[in-house]
Amino acid sequence: MFANKSSALANHQDDIMSATMDTTFGDWLMDKLNQKDWSQADLARRSGVSRTSISDIISGRRQVGKDLAVSVSEALALPLEEVFRAAGLLPSRPDSDEIVDRINYLYHSLRDPANKQKALEYFEFLRTSEDKGDYRVAQPSKKREKA
Repeated sequence: MFANKSSALANHQDDIMSATMDTTFGDWLMDKLNQKDWSQADLARRSGVSRTSISDIISGRRQVGKDLAVSVSEALALPLEEVFRAAGLLPSRPDSDEIVDRINYLYHSLRDPANKQKALEYFEFLRTSEDKGDYRVAQPSKKREKA
């Protein structure tokens, strides 16, 4: 379970890097849609933005504004700052760690305090594993519940 999440996070880092390396917002957005297996119509429906506007942005015929970036961020469940940076609405942050930004966003998106605690425990588990020289992505041992 956690290995898949780690893989997803690594893919997310690659996505961010590709978005900042001379790609257009349209390319970045299409990549996000492909990752979710969404069509432009799916994004339009979930974001409340017209299908034509989505198509125009992807093709580069229309610039991305603040309101549209907010709608895309909410629909894709991505940090607003990430979408703004990909759209060129905020300058890039060469000193930023996009993975930390994403982890922070995901952590603060959790509503259940128990899930926040599980996330913290998993990071502590990974850190302990590295201290022991185990650098592979591992899963924490599962506690068995008594029936």
